[in-house]
Amino acid sequence: MPSVVTVGTFAVFVFPEVESRWPFDAIRNAAMLNVPTELGIISFFILILAVLSAHMQVPIYRLLEGYALPRILRRRLHLQQLKRWRTMQVFRRLASRHHARNSELLLKFEQSLLYPDNRDDVQPTRLGNALRAMETYAVPRFGLDSQTLWYELVACAPARVVKDVEETRATVDLFVSAVMHFSLLAVACFVVAIWARSWQALVVGLLALFLTKPAYNAAVRNVGDYRFATQALIHTARKPLAEQLGFRLPRKMAEERTLWRSIVGFVYHRQGDDFDSSYAEELDRFRA
Repeated sequence: MPSVVTVGTFAVFVFPEVESRWPFDAIRNAAMLNVPTELGIISFFILILAVLSAHMQVPIYRLLEGYALPRILRRRLHLQQLKRWRTMQVFRRLASRHHARNSELLLKFEQSLLYPDNRDDVQPTRLGNALRAMETYAVPRFGLDSQTLWYELVACAPARVVKDVEETRATVDLFVSAVMHFSLLAVACFVVAIWARSWQALVVGLLALFLTKPAYNAAVRNVGDYRFATQALIHTARKPLAEQLGFRLPRKMAEERTLWRSIVGFVYHRQGDDFDSSYAEELDRFRA
C-alpha cells in the first residue's frame, strides 16, 4: 500500500514536471503507446519499491529504533528518552497506587507501557522503547527471554493467538514502511524541485515530509496492541513449550524463572571446550 501511494503520487504530481528530461523522456514515450503499457510501467515501479522496502525492513527498524543513529545524536536522544521514562514511571506508580480509577491517569498508565521497566533497557527513540518494552515483558516476570525462544513460542501457541500477533505486527510494519516511503518521496520531490525549479514538486515534498511524523506516531501507538498480543502468546505458550522441550512446568514461580533462565542459558552456551555444563545440570531437575 505505501508503495502504491508513493509511486502514484509521484506519477501524478511530480513526473509531469520532468517528463521531457532525460531519462524520464524514455518512460514518457513508452507510456504514450497505450494504457496497458502505462499501467505496466507503473506496476513495475510499485513492485520494485515494494520488494526493496521488504528487504530493507530490518535496517529501517534499526534506524527508527535508534540503533543505527550516529553516536552523538543517539546519546542526545537517549537522554531525552530517559527523562520521559522517569515521568512514565511516576505515572505507573500513581496508577498502581490508585488502581487507575482516574481516566486521565489510566491513559498515562497505558502510555507508560510503551516504555521498558528497567532503566538499562531505555532506547533513544519512542519506537525503540515501545518494542523494547514488548521484548522484555516476560524476562522479569517469568525469566523467559521471548526473543530467544520466539519461534518455539509461536509453534506452541494457539492458532488464534498467533494470528493476532501476525495482524498486530503487520499494522506496525505498515506504518514503519509508510515512514520510509514518505521520506523517499520527500527526497525525490526536493531533488526534482531543485532540478526542474518546480513549486509543485516542492509542495508535494513538504507534504510527504509532514506525513512522516503521523506515520511514526501511528507505528508507536500500534506497538501497544502488538505488545498485548505478544503477552497472550507468552501466557498461553509457556506450558506447552515446556512440555514440548521435555520439561515439567514448576508450580512455584521462582522455580519457573530458574527453568526458563536455564533454558535460555543452555541455548546461548558456548560449544566445545567452553561448554558451560551448569545450565544442563540445572535443567536435569526439571526433566519430565
